[in-house]
Formats: sequence, C-alpha cells, structure tokens
Amino acid sequence: MEELLLSDELKMLRKTVRSFTREYVVPFEQDAGSTIEQLPTPVVNELQMKAKERGLWLFGTRSEWGGAGLSYFQQVVVLEEVVQHRFGLQQPGAGAFGEDLPCFLRECMPELFEKYVKPSIQSGNGCYIALWEPEESNNLDNLTCYAEKKNGKWFVRGKKSYVSNVEHADFGILLVQSITETGERKPTLFLLDRKDPIGKREQVLLDVQLSHELFFEQLELEDTRRIGGVGDGVQLLEEWLTSSQVLMSARYLGIAQKALEIGIDYASLRITRGKPLSEYPTIRTMFAVSEAELQAARFSVWNAALKMDQKRKDRDHAAKIAKLNASETAAKVVDRVLQIHGGAGFTRDVPLERWYKELRISRLHFQSSETLHESIVQYLLEK
Repeated sequence: MEELLLSDELKMLRKTVRSFTREYVVPFEQDAGSTIEQLPTPVVNELQMKAKERGLWLFGTRSEWGGAGLSYFQQVVVLEEVVQHRFGLQQPGAGAFGEDLPCFLRECMPELFEKYVKPSIQSGNGCYIALWEPEESNNLDNLTCYAEKKNGKWFVRGKKSYVSNVEHADFGILLVQSITETGERKPTLFLLDRKDPIGKREQVLLDVQLSHELFFEQLELEDTRRIGGVGDGVQLLEEWLTSSQVLMSARYLGIAQKALEIGIDYASLRITRGKPLSEYPTIRTMFAVSEAELQAARFSVWNAALKMDQKRKDRDHAAKIAKLNASETAAKVVDRVLQIHGGAGFTRDVPLERWYKELRISRLHFQSSETLHESIVQYLLEK
C-alpha cells in the first residue's frame, strides 16, 4: 500500500524530516536533560533556522502565506516522523518547523491579516484557540461564553477551559455566542490580542501538559476583530476540527511507532533467566499485536487524510474513525512497552511514562472516545 500511495518526492521528504529529527532534535533534547519541559528558546531558534534553510517550515500553512502548503496526506506522513522524540506529541520537532495557523484565518479582515497573521508566519509561534467550556465538554452547540454588541462594539463575558499554547502564541482565537443588537444569538469567532485584559489560570494536566483557563470580564472588542460573519463560527471551525483530528492521529502513530522501537531494543538486550526477553512468546506476541494494530491504524489515518484532500462527503466520519483507532492503538502500544520495561519504564531515562500520560489526556482531545463511538454509530444509522 505504501508503494502505491507515496510518491518518490514524498518518500524523500519523509526521509529528510526523519534525518533532521534524529540528527538535530533528539541530540538537543538529550543534552538538555530529562527534567525540562521544553528546549531553551535559543536552541529552538537555532533549530528553526536550520529547518528554514532546508525548506521545512510550517508544513500545513498555505504556500501563498509562506508555508510549505502540504496536502493533508503529505502532512500525516511527515508528522509521524517529526514527533518521534521525547516532546514530540505536544511539540513536534521541538518547535523546529513552526506552529501552523488554521486555514479559516483567510476570513479575517485585511488589517488583521497584516497585523497578526503575517508576523506569526514569520515567528512560527502560532495561535491559541479557545473553544471548550467546562460545562459543555466537547459540545459547541450551547456556548455560555458570549459577546454582546452595544454601540458597534462587542463586550465579552464568560470563560474557556483547556486552552493550549496561551503563553507561547502570538495571538488567540475565541469562539463565543454573539448577541446582536436585535437580540439574536449566533456563534462567532474573534481574534484576541496578547495585550487584551484576559484573566488566566494555569491548568497542569497529569504533570505533563500545560493548559489555561481564560476568564473574560467585559472584554471590549472592535467589530474589526471579528473573523468571518456573525454566526459563521462553528461553520468556519468544521474543517479545522476535522483536519485537527486527522493530524493529531498521525502524531499518535509516530509516538506509538517510536515506543515499539524502544520496546524491541530493550527486549533484545535485557537478559532474563539466561536469554533475552525478546525470545519469550508472551513478549513476542505483544510486539506482533502492536505492529498489526499500528498498520491498521495507519491506514485509517491515511484514508481520512486522502478524503480530506478530496473533500469527500464522508471525510468527517473517516476522521473520527482515524482519531479513535490511532489514539486507542497508541495508548495500548505504550502500555505494553511499559509492561515490558517493568519499573525501568517509569523513570525519566526513557519517555514512556511521559507518553503514557500524554496519550491518556489525548484520548479526550477534540472529542472523547465515547463521543466518537456515538458519532460513528449515528452516521451508520443515518446512512
């Protein structure tokens, strides 16, 4: 299947990013030590310079904006390679390739594009997106955070939870229920400036992932901060949410693949009762099952990415299946490799303990596994 789907150019790109990650990112992480949560800024800047020199910048950002403009399929193939290091799941390439911007920013007003989007493309810091609310979990239909329009301006009140990249991002994007001057309620997107008076509270999840809760107390926004039309918020987010599930799924695969390699290396060297662990049938079965599940999950991710590129009607359904398969498979693979390592797997000498926690959190990202089950069966019943 790989020979049919991967062009020679894509194979070369995959080889290039694999070499870059192993030659530059992994050694920098090893030199920094296992107790840090991210590489120092000067190191990241050096990595970004090397990546830009090789044309490896903002894989998913539109080429006319200054990114690589890769298709979704090309992105998932590349992402599986660039996440194969300690910080890879949350920080692919440790930030070397920049943080992509969502495609719906094409709908923002020209002055916003010049002031916020263009500089962020240069810096690679990306943006944060504040969607989820504590009361609604994965549901965007009943927003409680709202913006009321008075005298031509919007006044925002409410809060958002589990927002990532707040401290690092160049700007933010906020989804609220807008209340027009006629009293209509419509979901709408707004752009947030780093200097806006927004309350913030850190939320550290399982001691491996930093997120924030944001509080809005009569935040005043000009109408020029609006992205798209009033009421277009959820519609603009649809493609981004679907593609994000597919791209995150590729990250899960990369982590699982690297964990499996670590497990095989360890089992081949670890001598127990006179022979390597890799010679015991139970261990061999763990590896065989992991490889089979990884292959199946990979093809579901590739299938979803291809449907995204082709704009197939069932692409959202395919993305949900990909996210479910990849997240559940990665969690099982890392769990098995931890079991093989025993107590050594929970030290910081290897990143398994970190990945185990991150993957547990990731199974709730965008949509939880239980919500995905419900969405998938609902699609089948309505066909």
